[in-house]
Amino acid sequence: MMVGRVGTTELAASAFANGIFANFLLFGIGFSFSITPLVGKAFGSGHKQEIAPLLKNSIVLFSGIGLLLFVLALGMTPFMPHMNQPEEVVELAIPYFIVISASVFPLMLFAAFKQFAEGLSVTKPATAITLFANLVNVVLNYLLIYGKGGFPELGLMGAGYATLISRILMPIMMGWYTFRGRTLKPYLKEFALAAYSSGIVKKLSSLGFPMAVQFTFE
Repeated sequence: MMVGRVGTTELAASAFANGIFANFLLFGIGFSFSITPLVGKAFGSGHKQEIAPLLKNSIVLFSGIGLLLFVLALGMTPFMPHMNQPEEVVELAIPYFIVISASVFPLMLFAAFKQFAEGLSVTKPATAITLFANLVNVVLNYLLIYGKGGFPELGLMGAGYATLISRILMPIMMGWYTFRGRTLKPYLKEFALAAYSSGIVKKLSSLGFPMAVQFTFE
């Protein structure tokens, strides 16, 4: 709605870029679901010492997946001019696509904390943070797209930066809640001592990859 008020070309560029980015985003989200059943199983069986290592290894793994998805997304940019779109649309879409693609890394980090919390049946904080981030996104859209409040008028790129900034805030807030909040902190006593484990990474990957593929194709 907000980009559409700038112009039809900008709106088309936004739709084009987001349509491509959605594939990388959905793959990442699907992959992040892998930690939830493992945390739930450890909690339900009373093996609480296994919970912190799951979070620690998922942070490392999901961060790596986020970086990989960003690199793969960047690899798509040379092909975008050959996707039967008007030249002026592609010209606007590519820099916007690069900015929103960078947001997949903080989003994967947020997903690690979010899915960990959901494995312990703690869902409200992530929901509240997501809603807050959307509000931040809307406000930043207004300021950066239209150049309000002394900010530069960036048009479509303003929407991209607003998305990136709001998604950077999400893992910061969820990470703070995870480590400082009373609800989840008791499960993280072993976090500092938890070693990175190839076995845990393999277990997360064996669950995450097929879930990611299924989520993307659905």
